[in-house]
Amino acid sequence: IFSMVAYQFRNLLTIKSLSKEPLPFPEIVKRSGLNPYVARKTFDQAKKYELDELKHKFSHLADIEIATKNGLADITDEIYGLVF
Repeated sequence: IFSMVAYQFRNLLTIKSLSKEPLPFPEIVKRSGLNPYVARKTFDQAKKYELDELKHKFSHLADIEIATKNGLADITDEIYGLVF
């Protein structure tokens, strides 16, 4: 579950950063390397967030992963904390 959440935030961050440039949507799809359907859904979802907010959340996900791999935190507790 954690990897799916991280994957989605990575996609959001990629699409949001590319959408800040004056690029047509097909170029955003090409540069992101995502399936066009996934890119469209992610593009629509990314409109709801600011780039800095996505960077902060992705950084928090990275901190969670590092803490759990170092044995400093339980992944289940961290996922619940992230969601709630």
